[in-house]
Amino acid sequence: MDLENLMEAIGLIKSISVSPDADYRFRLVVGAGVFKRLMEVLTKSVDYENFKSTIATIDGQRSKLKAYHEVWEIMHQLEKGDEEKSA
Repeated sequence: MDLENLMEAIGLIKSISVSPDADYRFRLVVGAGVFKRLMEVLTKSVDYENFKSTIATIDGQRSKLKAYHEVWEIMHQLEKGDEEKSA
């Protein structure tokens, strides 16, 4: 699970909240200091040129590739719509 990977990356021991009926089923509530550490670790971990291509090579993430492509397509269509409106 992505939240568990984040917690492991900074050595955080905390419970993940589970809310089956919420918009996000799993949540990790942290303070500003922990959030800052998480962002620093995530920023330093970006060492790839293409996000989706990299996800395709990671066992624990590969199952999400289709969803990432779908999100990319939706955002691309919105961007094209914005370009057409400004032309």
